Amino acid sequence: MEATPRKRKPRIGREALIIRGGALLLVVGLALATWSAGRTPVKPEVVEPIAIRVADMECHVWCPIQIDDALAKVPGVFDLFVDVDRGVVTAQVDPTRTSRDALAQKLESRGWVVLDGVEEARSPE
Repeated sequence: MEATPRKRKPRIGREALIIRGGALLLVVGLALATWSAGRTPVKPEVVEPIAIRVADMECHVWCPIQIDDALAKVPGVFDLFVDVDRGVVTAQVDPTRTSRDALAQKLESRGWVVLDGVEEARSPE
């Protein structure tokens, strides 16, 4: 008696796997782009530069991360720049949504010492 041959599943070729993987990456990328587009704040027509002097900034890596984490979530803050060497945090803000005092309070609530000296705000070069 002769054994019946087993039916094998057709194997997917290498090219088909690459196409399927590329399509999956494209779909995930488009989904993330669509999701983040709804979350990106729109920069207003009128922004005001605000500079805040902060004491005891010594680390060029961890200090900017902590300050960015504190201020980036404040409504109305755009284009945040931390200059560790000068000890100055510069932000472009919507003056109708936030102020220098609000940013200073947020930094102080995170343990930073905000100095009173007002420095002219300049955009990063």
